[in-house]
Amino acid sequence: MTQPAIRVAICTSVHDATDARITFREGRVLADEFDATLYVLQDGPDSTVDATRDGRTLSVRRLGMPRSRIRRFLSGPRLLRTALADGPDVVIIHDPEMLPWLRLIVGRRGALTVYDVHEDYPSWIRIKQWIPSPLRAPVAWLVDRLERTLARGVDVILVADTFLLDRFAGHRRSPLLVRNHAPLDLFDAGAPMRDRGRLIAYVGGITAVRGSGAMVASFELARKRVPDAELLLIGPVQDASLRDLPEGSRATGRMSYDLIGAELARARAGFSIWTDTPKNRHNVPSKLFDYMAAGVPFLTSDFDNIREASDGEGGLFFDPDDIPAIADALVRLLTDDGFAEGLREEALLAVRERYAFEPEGRRLVEEIRVALEGRDPR
Repeated sequence: MTQPAIRVAICTSVHDATDARITFREGRVLADEFDATLYVLQDGPDSTVDATRDGRTLSVRRLGMPRSRIRRFLSGPRLLRTALADGPDVVIIHDPEMLPWLRLIVGRRGALTVYDVHEDYPSWIRIKQWIPSPLRAPVAWLVDRLERTLARGVDVILVADTFLLDRFAGHRRSPLLVRNHAPLDLFDAGAPMRDRGRLIAYVGGITAVRGSGAMVASFELARKRVPDAELLLIGPVQDASLRDLPEGSRATGRMSYDLIGAELARARAGFSIWTDTPKNRHNVPSKLFDYMAAGVPFLTSDFDNIREASDGEGGLFFDPDDIPAIADALVRLLTDDGFAEGLREEALLAVRERYAFEPEGRRLVEEIRVALEGRDPR
């Protein structure tokens, strides 16, 4: 007799169905192997996303967008109860504010519980401008203690980088590292550099802490020497100082992750100049792997965590405050086809050999299968 398909419910109260990690990295891989559904607080009709295998899809259920931040914060129970009504064997959450509800609502139903940690949230809190400065350190400490304490009741912990792996090392089951490497089927290596225009790209939220100031300043300096240079900002502008973008640049607004590859295939360079904060020295910019998959040399901050995550290949590293050096590198990438092509080939080789998401996805699927069987694979 054929065994019934394992049902996986993927729940997020913060992200939407365009999210790179939730939908297009993990969600599609889970849909290859299981009956997977994504539950999001987003307006619009239900839909599907093609998985990586032909004929397989990830179902998306949109439960409507709460009209305030408080309502969104309190929507965890509704989200989880909706998912539980479909009888899942596994429930995966992606937001720390859902942790209290996961054990109370899901744990008692017998489903395997999974918490996927995307970021070092306490470090984020330390740089949040809307929190009064004297309160940031104590609030960050409290969030750290609460998150790790509540996570002890979860069956499986997934983490996005090695810093988070160490942070959750005390969990009763060793956390699984699922890095944000590039799903290669969503990217095209693009044309050789001699056939590309003078386009520089950036992917992600456009904020000061993610280097919007250095990016714009170095682009404007480089454009004085390369007048036809262009800057494409793929993401929402969240830096109030950038209401008026510099000449030669444009912003697309939020873009679904599966559409980004086509835009990057035209670029000669990709920005990721993070500012020097504790969080940015812990986490890894996943956009580096996206750039590499599209054959786009990256320009990024010279931090140990970023060098180690990329093996120092496929791009150039800078002091994020050294605007003239970044501008000089931009000019060379835009005008020297041989130099740019060498970095393009280096990036493509590295991403195909070491930075594809496919091995990460296989380990994720195996972790869930073994956890359901009650055995530890590692």
